[in-house]
Amino acid sequence: IIWDLDKMILNLGYDHINMLPTQSNEGFASQSKDSFSLTTTFIINSSLKIGLEPEIDLTNYSQNAGFQLADSTEIKLGPFVQWRLTAATSLQVGGGYEGLFFNQGAQDAISSQPLGWYGNATVNQSLNTHVSQSLSIGRETSSGLVASFDQIDYLRHSIRWRINDKVGIGTILYLEKADENGAQTPERSTRYGTGLTLSW
Repeated sequence: IIWDLDKMILNLGYDHINMLPTQSNEGFASQSKDSFSLTTTFIINSSLKIGLEPEIDLTNYSQNAGFQLADSTEIKLGPFVQWRLTAATSLQVGGGYEGLFFNQGAQDAISSQPLGWYGNATVNQSLNTHVSQSLSIGRETSSGLVASFDQIDYLRHSIRWRINDKVGIGTILYLEKADENGAQTPERSTRYGTGLTLSW
């Protein structure tokens, strides 16, 4: 939901994600996540925007795979700056505070609640009136599938096709380096994948 207040823009967002293991013996816990965001953008001039991007993520583990993971609340808050480099290209850089707070459950998680920072840089490019793409690099902390939380360095690329003024579809490609924390046997991993998106 977007409110355009002339020199200030408010963007209210909500996402829901369900992650389900395909086999019960794979060692993954099923997870659901609800994300709430309220981005405030201030328009300085035609080429420069600044703002704040608070976000709250609520993660719930509905099943455990032979081990105990704690439900968690993740909070992010930080500023961002957006520059329009050309008529078709913009750069956004942001970062700030990030905290992950666990409910009663896994003692390993409770004793190692991460408080730190996140950061990201994104280049957005409009290829034509219907197609746009973005490339992002950054660092974040996220609740895990086999560990209490993962610290992730990522590279992500997305393409969005505008069907009309309200509806769009897209693809995502990503590469991540993840450090697991709070698992029975913490690991470092390299992950890659793809996905589809629908927006309106």
